[in-house]
Amino acid sequence: MAPDGLGFPAPSGKTYHDYADARAAGPNLAFFDCGGTRLFLNAQEKPGPESILYLRVADIRTAYDLLRSRGIEFVDAPHLIHRHGDGTEEWMAHFRDPEGRPLAIMSQAKP
Repeated sequence: MAPDGLGFPAPSGKTYHDYADARAAGPNLAFFDCGGTRLFLNAQEKPGPESILYLRVADIRTAYDLLRSRGIEFVDAPHLIHRHGDGTEEWMAHFRDPEGRPLAIMSQAKP
């Protein structure tokens, strides 16, 4: 398979843009909106340890407090990761599942 415009392998004659709403996030980074599920891809020379599943929540602070009250230990507190041109903010907080795999909650806040 030949790489598409983001450097990811794609079937001949197609790019991943043909299959999902993709947005370049930086060099060798892309986010795909797959029917409301966000998929983040990061091209690397060597495979990374694992993928991160991002769970969208309506209010990150409320979700963070609720999960902490249920015993979830977070790697970091909710923090701003990106501000879009229209002022919409993206927030994330990372944690691990019981087997140690990385997960995160994320939300968008409109100005």
